[in-house]
Amino acid sequence: MVKFSVILLWFFLSDQILSQDYTVVPVNLAAQGTPQYLFFANATIVNNSPAKIDLFMERIEKNIPANWSSCFCHPKCVAPFVDTIFFSIPPYSQDSITPSFLADSIPGIGTIRVRFFQIGYESLADTLTFTGSTLSWTSINSCMEEPEISIYPNPCSENLSILVHRLNEGYTLRLYNSTGKLMEIRKNLTEQKIIIPLKEYYSGVYFWEFLFNNGTVASKKIVITK
Repeated sequence: MVKFSVILLWFFLSDQILSQDYTVVPVNLAAQGTPQYLFFANATIVNNSPAKIDLFMERIEKNIPANWSSCFCHPKCVAPFVDTIFFSIPPYSQDSITPSFLADSIPGIGTIRVRFFQIGYESLADTLTFTGSTLSWTSINSCMEEPEISIYPNPCSENLSILVHRLNEGYTLRLYNSTGKLMEIRKNLTEQKIIIPLKEYYSGVYFWEFLFNNGTVASKKIVITK
C-alpha cells in the first residue's frame, strides 16, 4: 500500500513539474491586409499562475513574398532580422505574440512560424503558424477595366470551372493553399473558360491569383470539400 501511494505521488509531482503555466488563445492567426500597408496577426498568452513567468520565443520559419517584410512587435516592432525575443508576463495576466506583415503592391500571402516556451520547460515548447494575406484584395489598374471572373461551383470537390469575361489579353493563374504554399501555376493562358481538376487537393481554403498581361491583378477564394 505504501509503495502504491509513493507511485501515485511520483506521477502527481511529475505532472506538476512538466506542465507550463500558460495557455495560448488564438486571436487572429490568419490576418487579412491591404497591399502596401502594415497589418498584424495575433495570439494571446495567458499566465495562469500566481507568479511571474519568463518566456522565450523564436521565429523558426519565414515564408513571405520577396518584397514583403515581417517582424515581431512586443510591445514595439523590432528589426525584421531579429528572430528571438524574451519577455515576462506578471501573475494572472496576459500578453500577445504579434507578428507584423508589410506587403508590397502585388497581392500575396506569407507565413511566419514561431516556437516559444516558458524558461525551464524547453522540452514542452509550443509552435504557432501565422498567415498574412492580401489575396482577398483585388488590385485593378485605374486605366484598365476590371475583369469579371466567375468561379463555380464553390465549394467544389472535383472539377472547378473558371470563366474570365471580356478577356482581351493573356494571363497567369496561381493557386495557393491557406498557408501560402504555391500549389499550382498555369502560364500564358488565353482561354476564356478553363476547367481545373481538384481531385488531388485536400479539403480546405485556397486562393486563385490572376496576373493579367496588362498588369491587372485579381484574386478569388475557393473552398475544396471532399
